[in-house]
Formats: sequence, C-alpha cells, structure tokens
Amino acid sequence: MNDRTGLVYREGFFDTPGGWAALKDILESVFGIDLNPLDRLGGPDPSSLPSAYFDPAGRCVANFTAFSLPLMVDRRVVKAAGLMPAGPGRLSPMAEV
Repeated sequence: MNDRTGLVYREGFFDTPGGWAALKDILESVFGIDLNPLDRLGGPDPSSLPSAYFDPAGRCVANFTAFSLPLMVDRRVVKAAGLMPAGPGRLSPMAEV
C-alpha cells in the first residue's frame, strides 16, 4: 500500500532478500544490532510478524515486529511476546500475553 509521502507499507517480508536486508540495516542503525550472525543460524524467527514502511529506494524507515518470546519466571513458563519497534528514537518494550 502506498501513501502520499511515497512510503510503502509492507507486512511479512522476511522471506524477501531485500526486505530482510532493509530490516537488518535499520536495526543496525537504530540499536547497533548486527543480525548477520542470525543469518548463519537460519535467519529470522518464523514466529516473527514484521510490518514496516519502506521508502522509494527500498530502505526500511520504520518497523514494528512482534515475536514469540517464551520466558521462565519463578520456575513457570510464561507465554510472552517481544515487540520491537525501530525508527528514530524508538525503544524495544516487551509485553506478556
């Protein structure tokens, strides 16, 4: 979906080489996270649900990804979700579901 600013909204783009590369670039830029080691381990978690805006050059300029994040709290398994927004000035909160 295009909007009037020329940005394109996309979801579920991890299976496209350009989309995954663009997401890795914004995470490196915003958080300093190098995801190249993840590629050697098989790529992104299939439970991840990415959504993002891309500029006309194909760069990811804003991202929000949700993913499964099982935790152990007081010796019990807690179903949780990781939420990772990425864009200028964004933090990465987590929420229990």
